[in-house]
Amino acid sequence: MPLSKARVEDYPGSSYITFISGIWTRINFSKADFKEKQSGNGELIEQTFEATITNTDSDNEAILQAVVSELGFLRIDYTNGGIKVAGTDKFPVLLEKDRSGSPAIFKLSFKRQSPEFAKYFKSF
Repeated sequence: MPLSKARVEDYPGSSYITFISGIWTRINFSKADFKEKQSGNGELIEQTFEATITNTDSDNEAILQAVVSELGFLRIDYTNGGIKVAGTDKFPVLLEKDRSGSPAIFKLSFKRQSPEFAKYFKSF
């Protein structure tokens, strides 16, 4: 979700994002991986995300281009039903897009240092 189109209430240090509203863009990945690692107490958290998208038609490419063109939030829906949000209004994420291979695939990714872990999200 682009930061410019979101309403957010978030408190630093909380493991939950209190409130976020706006329209999420759903992207169907064939494979995705999100990792967080903190090397020591009080250190920044290294966050990495990489996803593979096999639908490379022009409509899907336009959607992906819109997603990578703005700072924002990344909602991660886990298979166990849990939801986390990477990025905050003070420290949003910026995704990168790459197209490669034959047949072509898209990769969306980011690697960044964050002051906080991704936050749990509960939609009511």
